[in-house]
Amino acid sequence: MVIISWQSGINSIHPGPTVDYQPLPMSQELFLNRQQNLINAMLGADDIEFRIIYFHKLQELMRRVP
Repeated sequence: MVIISWQSGINSIHPGPTVDYQPLPMSQELFLNRQQNLINAMLGADDIEFRIIYFHKLQELMRRVP
């Protein structure tokens, strides 16, 4: 379910349309595939900045272990 809202507060730094969503449930197989893809991308990246990005994405994924 996608809920589209409009940010219009005086204290809002970025006024404009925003999308708030709830991720779909993840199967065990999908989780393991995503985990392995992020590990492979992290280890295979030539640039250290990409390794850090993939590491943080992996950390975020691990918070949602099915």
